[in-house]
Amino acid sequence: SHLFMYANIINHFIAYFYVSMLGLCLYLRSHNFHKIVYGLFFLSIFLEVLQFIVPRRAFEIYDVSANFAGVLIAYCIIKIYKSWRKL
Repeated sequence: SHLFMYANIINHFIAYFYVSMLGLCLYLRSHNFHKIVYGLFFLSIFLEVLQFIVPRRAFEIYDVSANFAGVLIAYCIIKIYKSWRKL
């Protein structure tokens, strides 16, 4: 059903947004800040690709898109926070 598909996409977005905010806040002052972002993007792809080999699971491009959106929006919020904090 369409409702399940949208709920699944929203769940993916929320999960990756939450994990990204947590990870980015923990490394806010670190020189490895951008590595965390790259790692989160890699993780979102890797975990979705793994579903090709997991029984009763399927790769969904919409899930990857929602994962990326969650990471990207969290990154943007943190970058805005960092720039405002400098003022």
